[in-house]
This record gives sequence, structure tokens and C-alpha cells, in this order.
Amino acid sequence: NQLTNNLDVVTDSTYQKFKQFVMERQKEGDIQLDAVYSGPIDNLKKALKDSGYKGTSKELEQLRASLIKDIERDFEKYKKEIKEDIGQNILARYLPESMLLEIGVKRDDQVQAAVALMRDDKSF
Repeated sequence: NQLTNNLDVVTDSTYQKFKQFVMERQKEGDIQLDAVYSGPIDNLKKALKDSGYKGTSKELEQLRASLIKDIERDFEKYKKEIKEDIGQNILARYLPESMLLEIGVKRDDQVQAAVALMRDDKSF
């Protein structure tokens, strides 16, 4: 089997739908994008409450909301990498490992740089 040159499995439209799906699940509470930070924030909130600083809970909720917005921005910042990861996972379900490795080699920046270096008679 031959691979086509178009290895982009996830289109921009599909990525936008994925992003919407994730944000909807976040709002519904099905997933927590801020899971890494929610434990420490909750601990801080409890410690402050126990110490009598009850007015800080509003600021902590603002911090939590700010974290979510930063994570949302990361969806755009790391769009290329996320699309590749999603595509790799889709392909992994349908292609044999040998073809997945071939795709990985074709997309690997270091492999491409090494090939270019080897093809350049002056550098190699």
C-alpha cells in the first residue's frame, strides 16, 4: 500500500468542531480543562476560608476563569500539534504500524533536515 501525499486527516473545520465539543463539555462539567490547577486552587480556597479570608473566593474563581481562557488560547497556539495528534490517533485505529511509522518519518522535522543535509553535496 502506498500513502498519499495528503496526510492531513483533520481539516480546519473538523478542528473547530473538536474545539467546540471540548469547550461545551467543559461548560457542562464533563471534563475539566483546569484539572491540573483545580486541586491547588481548591486547597488554597479552603485554607483561606479556614483562616477567615472568605472574600478571596471571588478572586479565586476569576483565576479559574482566567486559566480556562488561557487554555482556550492554547487551542490556537498549538493548533498544528493538536491537529497532528488527533490525526495520528485516527490513523492508528485504521492503519498498520508500518504505515504509521512511514507517516511519522515523512512529517518529522529532524528527519527532513537530515535528508536535506545528506542531499547537499557541499554540507555532507
